[in-house]
Amino acid sequence: MSMNININEELITNSALRNISGSAMHNDKNSIKIAIIGAGGHTRSALNLLRNFYKSEQLYIFDDSFKADADEQIGGVSVIGQIDSITSEYRVFLSVGNNVLRKNLYYRFINQLVTISFIHSDATIENNVTIGNSNQIFANSYINSYTNIGNNNIINTSAILEHEVKLGDHNHIAIGAKLCGRVEIGNNCLLGAGSIVIDNISICDDVIIGAGSVVIRDIKGSGTYAGNPVRKIK
Repeated sequence: MSMNININEELITNSALRNISGSAMHNDKNSIKIAIIGAGGHTRSALNLLRNFYKSEQLYIFDDSFKADADEQIGGVSVIGQIDSITSEYRVFLSVGNNVLRKNLYYRFINQLVTISFIHSDATIENNVTIGNSNQIFANSYINSYTNIGNNNIINTSAILEHEVKLGDHNHIAIGAKLCGRVEIGNNCLLGAGSIVIDNISICDDVIIGAGSVVIRDIKGSGTYAGNPVRKIK
């Protein structure tokens, strides 16, 4: 993994847990309590990132499905309350795959968010990549040079962002999705598993691309698109 990365605040790889570009890590990281919002499938993956920076006893899960008599745990981490019960003593990590919900929670908890962008040790980040705050970059993903990534994005397992891609905020690039060179993605977009966006394509805000779809023309209107090539279906 390259060390020549521009970042807004903090960026941590889950192998070395080292500073990148001189960014300051939390001095009191061992005493921070982390409220993980979300008890769905994404949390099973997100715990692999969090556990390599925080101790298990620092992690707590909050979800509106919480029931006091259920004694629910995910990967050994207890679900201890509903979202409204999160107090100011916690830093918040958004383990939510749904873009709309994750965006709303991002602004609701803006003053408590963990601003670190977590990067799996098996991800590859090339030189001159700019990464914003509160991103999650999973195993075997690849981000090529001069790519610019905004805030609160999920770049899932084996996704590819080629050279000079621009990715806005609150997006989810699903498993195995491929963004070719100089693609521009707006905000609040979901690119489904295995989807492909060819070179120099722009996609506006609030777009869903179906799994396995291929985008060969700019998308200028919000909605759901699927097929090869994609067409608007909703």
